[in-house]
Amino acid sequence: MSNPFNPVDFMESDDEIVDYLVECWFDDPDGLTYLRACEFVASSVRDAKKYAWLIFLAVRQITKREKSQTPNDHKHAFA
Repeated sequence: MSNPFNPVDFMESDDEIVDYLVECWFDDPDGLTYLRACEFVASSVRDAKKYAWLIFLAVRQITKREKSQTPNDHKHAFA
């Protein structure tokens, strides 16, 4: 029985993984794509410290990008 497809297994660098997480964040306003991407990273990395570091780097880039957008550019709606 083969393992399910995990796109992170084919990524060659931490930067590529972080970019993947950031793009998933902005692709889906509900956050489900980002959540699944985090699951893929956790499954592929299997090291809690490295996983935490990658999430930290992604959140930092997400925050920078959101701060640089004008108020009308925000994709995530406030309830």
